[in-house]
Amino acid sequence: MYISGSNNSVFNKDISQAVVNFNVVNRNAVADEYFTKIAILNTQAPGYNKAKSDFYLAELREAADMPLIDYFNPAELTLIENLRPKTA
Repeated sequence: MYISGSNNSVFNKDISQAVVNFNVVNRNAVADEYFTKIAILNTQAPGYNKAKSDFYLAELREAADMPLIDYFNPAELTLIENLRPKTA
């Protein structure tokens, strides 16, 4: 999921929605066979403030299958470029 926001409240809302969506996927019996839960953060968004979002980011880290990806860090983006679809 892509996380962004025009202010910190909106950014935290995006994070919260991603956590809920990841948790819904976890309830699916075959989720781990087909889905990789990835969070891509827009760290240049006006609402991004790591200190103010620390609690929400910790929840997102726990819900995601991979480390959080900084959209503006090419090295981190390569982590998802090489992902292969999961097959049953």
